Amino acid sequence: ALLTRINDFLSRDESWEKIENIFDSIIDFSSRELEKITSSREFSEFVKTKIPDLLEKFDVESLVVERAQKFDTEQVEEVILRVSGDQLSYIEILGGIIGAVAGIAIFDLEIFSLVFACIALIVFFDFTLTRIRKKKFSTTG
Repeated sequence: ALLTRINDFLSRDESWEKIENIFDSIIDFSSRELEKITSSREFSEFVKTKIPDLLEKFDVESLVVERAQKFDTEQVEEVILRVSGDQLSYIEILGGIIGAVAGIAIFDLEIFSLVFACIALIVFFDFTLTRIRKKKFSTTG
């Protein structure tokens, strides 16, 4: 009898609208109350005093170090490659370029100035040609 009444109630569209309104009210109320709590002075004081204590008790740094030490080299490499993906090659190239430029700057300031001026000139030409190409395509397209 109870299951039949529940099925009858749920089979009507207006019932789902009532349920949706109830959930909306609950979410709105919860959001307002959470906002009140998190913006209160007491909450701020609690966070300032208790969070550092909790972090100290859990000793997150030691947990991370312990976990990292359990990984073998292949696992670490796999995790890094999975997280960085295609970006790793770009990071390597950019690192090489920055390292080369920094090395030139340390070695000889005049050569660095010349290299920097050439790079700036190339970037300027690339920027200018790209703008011209975009204008050309936007007027013809």
